[in-house]
Amino acid sequence: MGELLEEWLGTIAVLIYLLYPLLKRWLDRRKQKAEARRKQAEARAGAEGGAEQSAEPRPQRTEKPTRPPKRKVSRRVRKEERRQAAEREVLAQLRAQLERLSEKTRALLQHTDRAPQIKHFARPLREELLGPLNDTARSLGGTLDAARLVEHAEQLRELEAVFGYLQAAVQQRLGRLAASLVESDRIAEACYLPLVEFARARGLRLPDRVVVSTKTRGSQLPMPISGLALIHVPGGFERDVRSWPLIAHEVAHDLYESIDGFESDLHRRLGLPYHLPAPSVEMELDGRFVRDLFGPWLAEVFSDVLATVMLGPAYGEALRNDLRDRNAPHRTAAVLARDGLIDTHPPARLRLYIASQVLRRVGRKEEGDRLWQQWSADHPEVSFFYLPLGGQWVGVPDETLTAVADSIVVTFLDEPWPELDGFRLMSIPGLAYSNAEDAEVERLMPLLVEGLSVEADARWVVAAAVLATIESPSGRAQILGAARRSLFSIEMPTAVAEPRAHAMPPGLGLGKELRQSIGNPARLREAIILGALLTKRRRSGRNRPGP
Repeated sequence: MGELLEEWLGTIAVLIYLLYPLLKRWLDRRKQKAEARRKQAEARAGAEGGAEQSAEPRPQRTEKPTRPPKRKVSRRVRKEERRQAAEREVLAQLRAQLERLSEKTRALLQHTDRAPQIKHFARPLREELLGPLNDTARSLGGTLDAARLVEHAEQLRELEAVFGYLQAAVQQRLGRLAASLVESDRIAEACYLPLVEFARARGLRLPDRVVVSTKTRGSQLPMPISGLALIHVPGGFERDVRSWPLIAHEVAHDLYESIDGFESDLHRRLGLPYHLPAPSVEMELDGRFVRDLFGPWLAEVFSDVLATVMLGPAYGEALRNDLRDRNAPHRTAAVLARDGLIDTHPPARLRLYIASQVLRRVGRKEEGDRLWQQWSADHPEVSFFYLPLGGQWVGVPDETLTAVADSIVVTFLDEPWPELDGFRLMSIPGLAYSNAEDAEVERLMPLLVEGLSVEADARWVVAAAVLATIESPSGRAQILGAARRSLFSIEMPTAVAEPRAHAMPPGLGLGKELRQSIGNPARLREAIILGALLTKRRRSGRNRPGP
Protein backbone atom coordinates (compact mmCIF):
# COMPACT_ATOMS: atom_id res chain seq x y z
CA MET A 1 0.00 0.00 0.00
CA GLY A 2 2.79 2.34 0.85
CA GLU A 3 4.59 1.64 -2.40
CA LEU A 4 1.41 2.40 -4.41
CA LEU A 5 0.97 5.79 -2.64
CA GLU A 6 4.56 6.80 -3.34
CA GLU A 7 4.12 5.92 -7.04
CA TRP A 8 1.00 8.13 -7.35
CA LEU A 9 2.60 11.09 -5.61
CA GLY A 10 5.59 10.86 -7.93
CA THR A 11 3.37 10.87 -10.98
CA ILE A 12 1.48 13.95 -9.77
CA ALA A 13 4.72 15.85 -9.14
CA VAL A 14 6.01 15.07 -12.69
CA LEU A 15 2.75 16.36 -14.22
CA ILE A 16 2.90 19.63 -12.26
CA TYR A 17 6.49 20.17 -13.26
CA LEU A 18 5.69 19.71 -16.99
CA LEU A 19 2.32 21.54 -17.20
CA TYR A 20 2.89 24.67 -15.02
CA PRO A 21 5.24 26.51 -17.52
CA LEU A 22 2.79 25.90 -20.37
CA LEU A 23 -0.16 27.25 -18.34
CA LYS A 24 1.73 30.37 -17.27
CA ARG A 25 2.78 31.16 -20.88
CA TRP A 26 -0.84 30.91 -22.05
CA LEU A 27 -2.06 33.30 -19.39
CA ASP A 28 0.62 35.90 -20.24
CA ARG A 29 -0.35 35.91 -23.93
CA ARG A 30 -4.01 36.53 -23.06
CA LYS A 31 -3.06 39.45 -20.87
CA GLN A 32 -0.92 41.02 -23.64
CA LYS A 33 -3.74 40.73 -26.21
CA ALA A 34 -6.23 42.40 -23.87
CA GLU A 35 -3.83 45.30 -23.23
CA ALA A 36 -3.34 45.81 -26.99
CA ARG A 37 -7.10 45.93 -27.61
CA ARG A 38 -7.52 48.57 -24.85
CA LYS A 39 -4.84 50.83 -26.37
CA GLN A 40 -6.38 50.59 -29.86
CA ALA A 41 -9.78 51.57 -28.48
CA GLU A 42 -8.32 54.63 -26.70
CA ALA A 43 -6.52 55.68 -29.91
CA ARG A 44 -9.74 55.52 -31.95
CA ALA A 45 -11.65 57.49 -29.34
CA GLY A 46 -8.97 60.20 -29.32
CA ALA A 47 -9.07 60.56 -33.07
CA GLU A 48 -12.85 60.92 -33.18
CA GLY A 49 -12.81 63.51 -30.33
CA GLY A 50 -10.25 65.67 -32.18
CA ALA A 51 -12.43 65.74 -35.29
CA GLU A 52 -15.50 66.81 -33.36
CA GLN A 53 -13.57 69.51 -31.45
CA SER A 54 -12.39 71.05 -34.69
CA ALA A 55 -16.00 71.39 -35.91
CA GLU A 56 -17.71 72.37 -32.65
CA PRO A 57 -16.25 73.04 -29.20
CA ARG A 58 -17.04 70.23 -26.82
CA PRO A 59 -18.52 71.41 -23.53
CA GLN A 60 -16.22 70.73 -20.68
CA ARG A 61 -17.43 68.37 -17.99
CA THR A 62 -18.11 70.15 -14.70
CA GLU A 63 -16.31 68.41 -11.99
CA LYS A 64 -17.88 68.19 -8.58
CA PRO A 65 -16.07 70.21 -5.92
CA THR A 66 -14.02 68.00 -3.82
CA ARG A 67 -15.19 67.91 -0.23
CA PRO A 68 -12.66 68.37 2.45
CA PRO A 69 -12.05 65.21 4.33
CA LYS A 70 -14.36 64.81 7.27
CA ARG A 71 -12.84 65.81 10.55
CA LYS A 72 -13.13 63.06 13.01
CA VAL A 73 -14.91 64.53 16.07
CA SER A 74 -15.10 62.59 19.27
CA ARG A 75 -18.35 62.11 21.11
CA ARG A 76 -17.05 64.19 23.99
CA VAL A 77 -16.30 67.14 21.68
CA ARG A 78 -19.78 66.99 20.11
CA LYS A 79 -21.38 66.91 23.56
CA GLU A 80 -19.37 69.94 24.66
CA GLU A 81 -20.38 71.86 21.51
CA ARG A 82 -24.06 71.10 22.15
CA ARG A 83 -23.71 72.21 25.76
CA GLN A 84 -22.14 75.52 24.76
CA ALA A 85 -24.88 76.14 22.17
CA ALA A 86 -27.56 75.47 24.81
CA GLU A 87 -25.90 77.84 27.28
CA ARG A 88 -25.74 80.60 24.65
CA GLU A 89 -29.46 80.12 23.94
CA VAL A 90 -30.34 80.23 27.66
CA LEU A 91 -28.20 83.33 28.13
CA ALA A 92 -30.02 85.07 25.28
CA GLN A 93 -33.40 84.17 26.79
CA LEU A 94 -32.37 85.44 30.23
CA ARG A 95 -31.18 88.74 28.76
CA ALA A 96 -34.48 89.18 26.92
CA GLN A 97 -36.46 88.33 30.08
CA LEU A 98 -34.34 90.75 32.09
CA GLU A 99 -34.92 93.56 29.61
CA ARG A 100 -38.70 93.04 29.62
CA LEU A 101 -38.88 92.97 33.42
CA SER A 102 -36.67 96.06 33.72
CA GLU A 103 -38.88 98.00 31.30
CA LYS A 104 -42.05 97.03 33.18
CA THR A 105 -40.47 97.96 36.52
CA ARG A 106 -39.37 101.39 35.27
CA ALA A 107 -42.84 102.04 33.83
CA LEU A 108 -44.53 101.09 37.12
CA LEU A 109 -42.04 103.21 39.06
CA GLN A 110 -42.89 106.25 36.92
CA HIS A 111 -46.56 105.57 37.61
CA THR A 112 -46.02 105.54 41.38
CA ASP A 113 -44.16 108.83 41.22
CA ARG A 114 -47.21 110.48 39.65
CA ALA A 115 -49.93 109.00 41.90
CA PRO A 116 -49.81 110.00 45.61
CA GLN A 117 -51.95 107.04 46.75
CA ILE A 118 -49.29 104.57 45.60
CA LYS A 119 -46.13 106.56 46.25
CA HIS A 120 -45.06 104.20 49.07
CA PHE A 121 -44.46 101.51 46.43
CA ALA A 122 -41.67 103.58 44.87
CA ARG A 123 -39.02 102.62 47.39
CA PRO A 124 -39.45 98.82 47.19
CA LEU A 125 -39.70 99.03 43.40
CA ARG A 126 -36.43 100.92 43.28
CA GLU A 127 -34.57 98.94 45.94
CA GLU A 128 -36.13 95.47 45.80
CA LEU A 129 -36.52 95.24 42.03
CA LEU A 130 -34.63 97.77 39.96
CA GLY A 131 -31.42 97.44 41.99
CA PRO A 132 -31.22 93.62 41.75
CA LEU A 133 -32.20 93.79 38.07
CA ASN A 134 -29.31 96.15 37.32
CA ASP A 135 -26.92 93.86 39.20
CA THR A 136 -28.16 90.88 37.21
CA ALA A 137 -27.76 92.80 33.95
CA ARG A 138 -24.11 93.45 34.72
CA SER A 139 -23.54 89.81 35.57
CA LEU A 140 -25.25 88.60 32.39
CA GLY A 141 -22.97 90.79 30.29
CA GLY A 142 -20.21 88.18 30.33
CA THR A 143 -19.92 84.49 29.65
CA LEU A 144 -21.40 82.36 32.40
CA ASP A 145 -21.22 78.69 33.22
CA ALA A 146 -24.28 76.50 33.66
CA ALA A 147 -24.41 76.89 37.45
CA ARG A 148 -24.47 80.69 37.25
CA LEU A 149 -27.14 80.58 34.55
CA VAL A 150 -29.36 78.46 36.77
CA GLU A 151 -28.76 80.86 39.66
CA HIS A 152 -29.75 83.88 37.57
CA ALA A 153 -32.80 82.09 36.15
CA GLU A 154 -34.03 81.42 39.70
CA GLN A 155 -33.33 85.01 40.71
CA LEU A 156 -35.30 86.35 37.75
CA ARG A 157 -38.18 84.01 38.61
CA GLU A 158 -38.28 85.45 42.12
CA LEU A 159 -38.10 89.02 40.86
CA GLU A 160 -40.94 88.31 38.41
CA ALA A 161 -43.07 87.11 41.34
CA VAL A 162 -42.25 90.23 43.39
CA PHE A 163 -43.12 92.47 40.44
CA GLY A 164 -46.41 90.65 39.90
CA TYR A 165 -47.30 91.07 43.57
CA LEU A 166 -46.47 94.79 43.60
CA GLN A 167 -48.25 95.39 40.32
CA ALA A 168 -51.42 93.71 41.66
CA ALA A 169 -51.18 95.76 44.86
CA VAL A 170 -50.85 98.98 42.87
CA GLN A 171 -53.86 98.10 40.72
CA GLN A 172 -55.92 97.38 43.84
CA ARG A 173 -54.97 100.78 45.25
CA LEU A 174 -56.26 102.47 42.11
CA GLY A 175 -59.46 100.43 41.79
CA ARG A 176 -62.67 99.83 43.70
CA LEU A 177 -60.80 98.29 46.66
CA ALA A 178 -58.89 101.49 47.39
CA ALA A 179 -61.14 102.69 50.23
CA SER A 180 -61.20 99.37 52.11
CA LEU A 181 -57.41 99.03 51.76
CA VAL A 182 -56.92 102.46 53.33
CA GLU A 183 -59.23 101.41 56.19
CA SER A 184 -57.15 98.28 56.70
CA ASP A 185 -54.00 100.42 56.73
CA ARG A 186 -55.45 102.55 59.52
CA ILE A 187 -56.29 99.50 61.64
CA ALA A 188 -52.88 97.91 61.05
CA GLU A 189 -51.04 101.13 61.89
CA ALA A 190 -53.03 101.47 65.11
CA CYS A 191 -52.09 97.91 66.08
CA TYR A 192 -48.45 98.51 65.28
CA LEU A 193 -48.18 101.90 66.95
CA PRO A 194 -47.78 100.81 70.63
CA LEU A 195 -45.01 98.40 69.62
CA VAL A 196 -43.25 100.99 67.46
CA GLU A 197 -43.42 103.70 70.13
CA PHE A 198 -42.17 101.23 72.74
CA ALA A 199 -39.26 100.23 70.49
CA ARG A 200 -38.31 103.85 69.93
CA ALA A 201 -38.44 104.62 73.65
CA ARG A 202 -36.32 101.58 74.56
CA GLY A 203 -33.87 101.89 71.68
CA LEU A 204 -34.87 98.52 70.22
CA ARG A 205 -34.43 97.63 66.59
CA LEU A 206 -37.55 97.15 64.49
CA PRO A 207 -37.53 97.00 60.68
CA ASP A 208 -38.10 100.23 58.77
CA ARG A 209 -41.36 99.31 57.01
CA VAL A 210 -44.49 100.94 55.62
CA VAL A 211 -47.85 99.28 56.30
CA VAL A 212 -49.55 98.27 53.04
CA SER A 213 -52.77 96.26 52.94
CA THR A 214 -53.48 94.05 49.93
CA LYS A 215 -55.94 91.41 48.82
CA THR A 216 -53.04 89.10 47.86
CA ARG A 217 -51.32 86.97 50.47
CA GLY A 218 -47.70 87.91 51.07
CA SER A 219 -46.89 84.28 51.89
CA GLN A 220 -47.10 83.58 48.15
CA LEU A 221 -43.94 85.61 47.64
CA PRO A 222 -40.66 83.69 47.23
CA MET A 223 -38.91 86.30 49.37
CA PRO A 224 -40.03 89.13 51.69
CA ILE A 225 -40.24 92.74 50.58
CA SER A 226 -38.27 94.46 53.29
CA GLY A 227 -39.68 97.95 52.72
CA LEU A 228 -43.33 96.97 53.21
CA ALA A 229 -45.34 95.42 56.01
CA LEU A 230 -47.73 93.45 53.80
CA ILE A 231 -51.10 93.01 55.50
CA HIS A 232 -53.54 90.57 53.94
CA VAL A 233 -57.11 91.87 54.00
CA PRO A 234 -59.57 89.07 54.88
CA GLY A 235 -62.50 88.21 52.68
CA GLY A 236 -65.64 90.25 53.24
CA PHE A 237 -63.70 93.10 54.84
CA GLU A 238 -65.51 95.80 52.89
CA ARG A 239 -69.00 94.58 53.87
CA ASP A 240 -68.67 92.90 57.30
CA VAL A 241 -67.11 94.75 60.22
CA ARG A 242 -66.72 91.46 62.12
CA SER A 243 -63.74 90.60 59.92
CA TRP A 244 -61.84 93.79 60.78
CA PRO A 245 -60.12 92.47 63.94
CA LEU A 246 -58.41 89.78 61.83
CA ILE A 247 -56.08 92.57 60.66
CA ALA A 248 -54.45 92.37 64.10
CA HIS A 249 -53.59 88.72 63.41
CA GLU A 250 -51.86 89.75 60.16
CA VAL A 251 -49.93 92.48 61.99
CA ALA A 252 -48.70 89.90 64.51
CA HIS A 253 -47.64 87.63 61.63
CA ASP A 254 -45.67 90.44 60.04
CA LEU A 255 -43.98 91.25 63.33
CA TYR A 256 -43.14 87.56 63.86
CA GLU A 257 -41.54 87.27 60.41
CA SER A 258 -39.88 90.67 60.07
CA ILE A 259 -37.62 90.76 63.14
CA ASP A 260 -34.34 89.10 62.22
CA GLY A 261 -33.77 85.89 64.13
CA PHE A 262 -37.02 86.13 66.08
CA GLU A 263 -38.59 82.94 64.74
CA SER A 264 -35.44 80.83 64.88
CA ASP A 265 -34.60 82.05 68.39
CA LEU A 266 -38.11 81.32 69.61
CA HIS A 267 -38.06 77.79 68.21
CA ARG A 268 -34.63 77.16 69.66
CA ARG A 269 -35.47 78.39 73.14
CA LEU A 270 -38.76 76.54 73.28
CA GLY A 271 -37.20 73.39 71.89
CA LEU A 272 -39.90 73.07 69.22
CA PRO A 273 -39.36 71.85 65.64
CA TYR A 274 -40.22 73.79 62.51
CA HIS A 275 -41.77 70.76 60.80
CA LEU A 276 -43.31 67.58 62.14
CA PRO A 277 -44.07 64.41 60.15
CA ALA A 278 -47.58 63.05 60.53
CA PRO A 279 -47.65 59.86 62.62
CA SER A 280 -48.05 56.54 60.86
CA VAL A 281 -48.20 54.15 63.84
CA GLU A 282 -49.64 54.46 67.34
CA MET A 283 -46.20 54.21 68.93
CA GLU A 284 -45.39 57.70 67.64
CA LEU A 285 -48.27 59.29 69.56
CA ASP A 286 -46.73 60.19 72.91
CA GLY A 287 -46.25 63.25 75.08
CA ARG A 288 -43.30 64.46 73.03
CA PHE A 289 -45.32 64.31 69.82
CA VAL A 290 -48.17 66.32 71.38
CA ARG A 291 -45.72 69.00 72.52
CA ASP A 292 -43.94 69.08 69.13
CA LEU A 293 -47.27 69.75 67.41
CA PHE A 294 -46.92 73.36 68.56
CA GLY A 295 -43.70 73.78 66.57
CA PRO A 296 -45.37 74.05 63.13
CA TRP A 297 -48.21 76.01 64.80
CA LEU A 298 -46.01 78.50 66.64
CA ALA A 299 -46.50 81.43 64.23
CA GLU A 300 -50.29 81.06 64.29
CA VAL A 301 -50.44 80.63 68.07
CA PHE A 302 -48.26 83.71 68.61
CA SER A 303 -50.40 85.75 66.21
CA ASP A 304 -53.66 84.71 67.90
CA VAL A 305 -52.27 85.51 71.35
CA LEU A 306 -50.99 88.96 70.34
CA ALA A 307 -54.15 89.84 68.37
CA THR A 308 -56.34 88.92 71.36
CA VAL A 309 -54.14 91.05 73.61
CA MET A 310 -54.49 94.01 71.22
CA LEU A 311 -58.26 93.85 70.52
CA GLY A 312 -59.72 91.83 73.38
CA PRO A 313 -63.17 90.25 72.97
CA ALA A 314 -63.60 91.73 69.50
CA TYR A 315 -60.82 89.51 68.15
CA GLY A 316 -62.34 86.43 69.76
CA GLU A 317 -65.68 87.19 68.12
CA ALA A 318 -64.02 87.78 64.75
CA LEU A 319 -62.18 84.48 65.05
CA ARG A 320 -65.36 82.62 65.99
CA ASN A 321 -67.22 84.14 63.06
CA ASP A 322 -64.41 83.27 60.65
CA LEU A 323 -63.67 79.68 61.75
CA ARG A 324 -66.98 78.15 62.81
CA ASP A 325 -68.34 75.31 60.70
CA ARG A 326 -71.79 74.14 61.74
CA ASN A 327 -72.09 71.80 58.77
CA ALA A 328 -68.97 69.82 59.71
CA PRO A 329 -68.33 70.56 63.40
CA HIS A 330 -65.83 67.71 63.86
CA ARG A 331 -63.63 69.15 61.13
CA THR A 332 -62.90 72.13 63.39
CA ALA A 333 -61.15 69.75 65.81
CA ALA A 334 -59.01 67.95 63.20
CA VAL A 335 -55.21 68.23 63.15
CA LEU A 336 -54.55 68.38 59.42
CA ALA A 337 -51.51 67.19 57.52
CA ARG A 338 -50.23 68.08 54.05
CA ASP A 339 -47.65 66.17 52.06
CA GLY A 340 -46.89 64.01 55.07
CA LEU A 341 -46.27 66.97 57.42
CA ILE A 342 -48.47 68.51 60.12
CA ASP A 343 -50.15 71.63 58.73
CA THR A 344 -49.02 75.04 60.00
CA HIS A 345 -52.54 75.96 61.16
CA PRO A 346 -53.78 74.42 64.40
CA PRO A 347 -57.38 73.18 64.59
CA ALA A 348 -59.99 75.94 64.75
CA ARG A 349 -61.22 74.55 68.04
CA LEU A 350 -57.77 74.95 69.59
CA ARG A 351 -57.42 78.52 68.27
CA LEU A 352 -60.72 79.51 69.90
CA TYR A 353 -59.65 77.87 73.13
CA ILE A 354 -56.39 79.84 73.12
CA ALA A 355 -58.25 83.12 72.48
CA SER A 356 -60.64 82.41 75.36
CA GLN A 357 -57.71 81.64 77.66
CA VAL A 358 -55.94 84.86 76.72
CA LEU A 359 -59.11 86.83 77.53
CA ARG A 360 -59.22 85.22 80.94
CA ARG A 361 -55.54 86.04 81.54
CA VAL A 362 -55.97 89.73 80.62
CA GLY A 363 -58.87 90.20 83.02
CA ARG A 364 -61.82 89.51 80.67
CA LYS A 365 -62.86 86.21 82.26
CA GLU A 366 -66.57 86.67 81.57
CA GLU A 367 -65.97 87.37 77.88
CA GLY A 368 -63.53 84.44 77.66
CA ASP A 369 -66.02 82.01 79.19
CA ARG A 370 -68.82 83.29 76.95
CA LEU A 371 -66.65 82.93 73.84
CA TRP A 372 -65.88 79.27 74.59
CA GLN A 373 -69.52 78.52 75.45
CA GLN A 374 -70.71 80.04 72.17
CA TRP A 375 -68.14 78.07 70.21
CA SER A 376 -69.20 74.84 71.95
CA ALA A 377 -72.85 75.61 71.23
CA ASP A 378 -72.04 76.13 67.54
CA HIS A 379 -70.21 72.76 67.45
CA PRO A 380 -72.11 70.38 69.75
CA GLU A 381 -70.88 66.90 70.65
CA VAL A 382 -67.27 67.79 69.86
CA SER A 383 -65.14 67.06 72.90
CA PHE A 384 -62.16 65.42 71.20
CA PHE A 385 -59.30 66.49 69.00
CA TYR A 386 -58.56 64.26 66.03
CA LEU A 387 -55.05 63.26 65.01
CA PRO A 388 -54.11 61.76 61.63
CA LEU A 389 -52.74 58.25 61.92
CA GLY A 390 -51.80 56.26 58.84
CA GLY A 391 -54.64 57.61 56.70
CA GLN A 392 -57.24 57.37 59.50
CA TRP A 393 -58.33 59.56 62.39
CA VAL A 394 -57.90 58.90 66.08
CA GLY A 395 -59.60 60.94 68.80
CA VAL A 396 -57.88 62.19 71.97
CA PRO A 397 -59.52 64.23 74.78
CA ASP A 398 -59.29 68.01 74.79
CA GLU A 399 -56.86 68.01 77.70
CA THR A 400 -54.21 66.35 75.57
CA LEU A 401 -53.67 69.56 73.58
CA THR A 402 -55.15 72.26 75.83
CA ALA A 403 -52.67 71.48 78.62
CA VAL A 404 -49.77 72.43 76.36
CA ALA A 405 -51.72 75.42 75.01
CA ASP A 406 -52.23 76.68 78.59
CA SER A 407 -48.48 76.56 79.16
CA ILE A 408 -47.75 78.51 75.99
CA VAL A 409 -50.32 81.19 76.84
CA VAL A 410 -48.81 81.62 80.30
CA THR A 411 -45.31 81.80 78.82
CA PHE A 412 -46.23 84.37 76.17
CA LEU A 413 -48.16 86.61 78.56
CA ASP A 414 -46.31 86.33 81.85
CA GLU A 415 -42.68 85.66 80.93
CA PRO A 416 -40.30 88.56 80.11
CA TRP A 417 -39.51 88.86 76.41
CA PRO A 418 -35.80 89.31 75.63
CA GLU A 419 -36.75 90.85 72.26
CA LEU A 420 -38.72 93.50 74.18
CA ASP A 421 -35.90 94.45 76.52
CA GLY A 422 -37.13 92.04 79.17
CA PHE A 423 -40.69 93.44 79.24
CA ARG A 424 -43.85 91.36 79.34
CA LEU A 425 -46.43 91.81 76.59
CA MET A 426 -48.94 93.02 79.14
CA SER A 427 -46.49 95.70 80.34
CA ILE A 428 -46.11 97.51 76.99
CA PRO A 429 -47.96 100.84 77.31
CA GLY A 430 -51.12 101.03 75.22
CA LEU A 431 -50.85 97.51 73.80
CA ALA A 432 -53.25 95.40 75.88
CA TYR A 433 -57.03 95.61 75.96
CA SER A 434 -57.66 96.31 79.65
CA ASN A 435 -60.36 97.95 81.78
CA ALA A 436 -59.70 101.48 80.52
CA GLU A 437 -59.92 100.35 76.90
CA ASP A 438 -63.07 98.40 77.61
CA ALA A 439 -64.68 101.51 79.08
CA GLU A 440 -63.79 103.46 75.92
CA VAL A 441 -65.33 100.75 73.74
CA GLU A 442 -68.52 100.84 75.84
CA ARG A 443 -68.70 104.61 75.28
CA LEU A 444 -68.33 104.30 71.50
CA MET A 445 -70.79 101.47 70.91
CA PRO A 446 -74.11 103.40 71.22
CA LEU A 447 -72.74 106.22 69.06
CA LEU A 448 -71.93 103.82 66.24
CA VAL A 449 -75.33 102.15 66.57
CA GLU A 450 -76.87 105.58 65.97
CA GLY A 451 -74.74 105.94 62.84
CA LEU A 452 -72.48 108.68 64.25
CA SER A 453 -68.79 108.90 63.40
CA VAL A 454 -66.50 109.04 66.42
CA GLU A 455 -63.00 110.25 67.22
CA ALA A 456 -60.95 107.58 68.99
CA ASP A 457 -58.10 105.17 68.55
CA ALA A 458 -58.76 103.04 65.47
CA ARG A 459 -58.47 99.85 67.53
CA TRP A 460 -61.28 100.88 69.85
CA VAL A 461 -63.43 101.98 66.90
CA VAL A 462 -63.02 98.49 65.46
CA ALA A 463 -63.70 96.75 68.78
CA ALA A 464 -66.79 98.90 69.41
CA ALA A 465 -68.13 98.30 65.90
CA VAL A 466 -67.76 94.52 66.22
CA LEU A 467 -69.38 94.28 69.66
CA ALA A 468 -72.14 96.72 68.65
CA THR A 469 -72.91 94.61 65.57
CA ILE A 470 -73.23 91.50 67.73
CA GLU A 471 -75.60 93.27 70.16
CA SER A 472 -77.59 95.04 67.43
CA PRO A 473 -77.41 92.87 64.29
CA SER A 474 -80.25 94.79 62.63
CA GLY A 475 -78.10 97.92 62.58
CA ARG A 476 -75.11 96.21 60.92
CA ALA A 477 -75.08 98.41 57.82
CA GLN A 478 -75.41 101.64 59.81
CA ILE A 479 -72.64 100.62 62.23
CA LEU A 480 -70.37 99.68 59.32
CA GLY A 481 -70.89 103.07 57.64
CA ALA A 482 -70.23 104.98 60.85
CA ALA A 483 -67.07 102.97 61.56
CA ARG A 484 -65.73 103.57 58.03
CA ARG A 485 -66.33 107.31 58.30
CA SER A 486 -64.60 107.31 61.68
CA LEU A 487 -61.50 105.57 60.34
CA PHE A 488 -61.15 108.06 57.49
CA SER A 489 -61.39 110.99 59.90
CA ILE A 490 -58.60 109.67 62.14
CA GLU A 491 -55.16 111.13 61.56
CA MET A 492 -52.74 108.32 62.32
CA PRO A 493 -48.99 108.75 62.64
CA THR A 494 -47.09 106.45 60.28
CA ALA A 495 -46.07 103.31 62.15
CA VAL A 496 -42.48 103.14 61.01
CA ALA A 497 -39.64 102.39 63.37
CA GLU A 498 -36.31 104.08 62.79
CA PRO A 499 -33.33 101.72 62.95
CA ARG A 500 -31.35 102.06 66.16
CA ALA A 501 -27.73 101.40 66.84
CA HIS A 502 -28.54 99.18 69.84
CA ALA A 503 -28.89 95.50 69.18
CA MET A 504 -31.63 93.50 70.84
CA PRO A 505 -30.51 91.93 74.09
CA PRO A 506 -29.71 88.21 73.92
CA GLY A 507 -32.63 85.88 74.49
CA LEU A 508 -32.68 84.30 77.93
CA GLY A 509 -35.35 82.36 79.72
CA LEU A 510 -38.42 82.83 77.51
CA GLY A 511 -38.95 79.09 77.16
CA LYS A 512 -38.05 78.21 80.75
CA GLU A 513 -41.59 77.93 82.07
CA LEU A 514 -42.84 76.19 78.96
CA ARG A 515 -40.16 73.53 79.17
CA GLN A 516 -40.81 73.07 82.89
CA SER A 517 -44.55 72.91 82.47
CA ILE A 518 -44.29 70.41 79.66
CA GLY A 519 -42.16 68.16 81.83
CA ASN A 520 -44.46 68.56 84.83
CA PRO A 521 -46.75 65.53 85.26
CA ALA A 522 -49.47 67.60 86.88
CA ARG A 523 -49.31 70.12 84.08
CA LEU A 524 -49.64 67.68 81.25
CA ARG A 525 -52.22 65.46 82.94
CA GLU A 526 -50.02 62.44 82.67
CA ALA A 527 -52.79 60.50 84.35
CA ILE A 528 -54.20 60.46 80.81
CA ILE A 529 -52.24 57.69 79.14
CA LEU A 530 -52.21 58.25 75.40
CA GLY A 531 -51.70 54.59 74.64
CA ALA A 532 -54.88 53.69 76.45
CA LEU A 533 -56.78 56.50 74.80
CA LEU A 534 -55.73 55.42 71.36
CA THR A 535 -56.93 51.87 71.88
CA LYS A 536 -59.93 52.23 74.19
CA ARG A 537 -61.45 55.61 73.41
CA ARG A 538 -61.14 55.71 69.65
CA ARG A 539 -64.02 57.57 68.09
CA SER A 540 -66.33 55.82 65.66
CA GLY A 541 -66.27 56.62 61.96
CA ARG A 542 -69.43 58.74 62.06
CA ASN A 543 -67.73 61.21 64.42
CA ARG A 544 -64.54 61.55 62.44
CA PRO A 545 -64.00 64.66 60.35
CA GLY A 546 -64.13 64.28 56.64
CA PRO A 547 -60.99 64.07 54.55
